[in-house]
Amino acid sequence: MDPGFDPDRVLQMSLDIRNGRYAAERRLPVFQQVLSRLRAVPGVRAASASNITPIGPARWSDPLVIEDGAARAGARASMSFNEVSDRYFAVLGTPLVAGRDFSPADRFGSSAVVIVNQKLAKEYFGDSSPLGRRLRMVEGAQLSPPFEIVGVVKDAKYGALREPIPPTVYTCWSQDAMPFPMTNLELRPAGGSPTALIPAVRAAVAAVNPAISFDFTTVAARIDESLTRERLLAILSACFGALALLLAAIGLYGVMSHTVARRRTEIGIRMALGAERARVLRMVLADVGVLIAAGAAIGFIVALASGRFVATLLYGVKPNDPATFIAAMAVLTTAAAIAGYLPARRPARLDPMAALRDE
Repeated sequence: MDPGFDPDRVLQMSLDIRNGRYAAERRLPVFQQVLSRLRAVPGVRAASASNITPIGPARWSDPLVIEDGAARAGARASMSFNEVSDRYFAVLGTPLVAGRDFSPADRFGSSAVVIVNQKLAKEYFGDSSPLGRRLRMVEGAQLSPPFEIVGVVKDAKYGALREPIPPTVYTCWSQDAMPFPMTNLELRPAGGSPTALIPAVRAAVAAVNPAISFDFTTVAARIDESLTRERLLAILSACFGALALLLAAIGLYGVMSHTVARRRTEIGIRMALGAERARVLRMVLADVGVLIAAGAAIGFIVALASGRFVATLLYGVKPNDPATFIAAMAVLTTAAAIAGYLPARRPARLDPMAALRDE
């Protein structure tokens, strides 16, 4: 899957300045000071800030009004939002497909600007360019001052990998005069592991204020955590599937062994009368084939009927996916054929006189 960003080698840092007891109007300058120091840390290629982390638990959606949109002019719609700094898209590896990124000139007091994703641009502006168009956020019964669209970025996953990419608006982090006392910072190293930056990053934050608290993770680790349920389900399914396959093979081996033992005298007589070993082997394997064919047919019908019950647990594959059914039947048929072949070899090696004497 292409999530719309590059999760490899990105260090993520959650910053909390509440222990510093800063006034609300001092939060943004403190955050900017921290970000500036982090960008100066040796080994940091780029650093950025954001309110919402990619593939994280936090969500932000608000209604807004699309002004002069080609598709739905003046319509109110609920959008997913994120507040990000300049270089955020460079750090995450999300390409800018039109317009520009945020810049240091975009600060509190300047014209409010936003960047939108391709999904929003296509849905509300069609084939026309969204650059220069304006949005307004719905604030109670009123509308906010207009935000000008200055850029369009590639679509990227928002809250979860399973969810479709929503129309997304990225507001400018440096234009928020009263930010929350917590924010997220992303750092991409010039080389090596992103966790190697942690000691230098700790020192840089402590130089601003030792009371500031923070913790670290990586974007790749966050994505891994978001897939815990899927991986657990895959492991359990594989274990139960392997156990069922083993039990089925043992059962078939036992049935065929019992069948061969019961037909020992018959097979001895056939061979004494001139039946070739290969013909005897084919005769026994024909019985195995009947069992395999019957089991595969019944299993296919049951699996096809019950597939809809696991539809919500699947991603990127349908419950009745032909390739999956063919692969599963191939594995089961192969395992059953091996389990049936082992006891089927015994009659071909049987001494006819010994079988008759036993009788």
